Amino acid sequence: MIGCRWLSELKNTSKESFEASYEAYEKAKKQLSFRRRSKSTTKAVEKEPARETITTIQLDIETFRASHALRLAELFASTDGQDKVQLALMKGESQEALLQLPLTGFSKSIQKDVEGFPCWISTGCTEVTS
Repeated sequence: MIGCRWLSELKNTSKESFEASYEAYEKAKKQLSFRRRSKSTTKAVEKEPARETITTIQLDIETFRASHALRLAELFASTDGQDKVQLALMKGESQEALLQLPLTGFSKSIQKDVEGFPCWISTGCTEVTS
């Protein structure tokens, strides 16, 4: 390492000392550029947030019966869908309750069965980023 306090001392510093200092400087510069490059590639490699679809089934709370709940459980048990399902129990235009079911599976094959329920209002899908 070069340790001179005055410009006159610079004349007395050896060439080997200059070369060692220059090599240390170049090495530090390469390490810094490598760190910056690895950070930028790490950010680029990060995955996009996972997206999932949530299917919301709106049911009329006034006409919803326990038999409907049992039939829904049967339908969801037999499906192989990938959507998360939530039931919105509606009274008129207001949502009285929202049940997020701890299961996945709402396929287009059972949508027709659900629409046949007397308490069915609508079915909608939303994409959520997690």
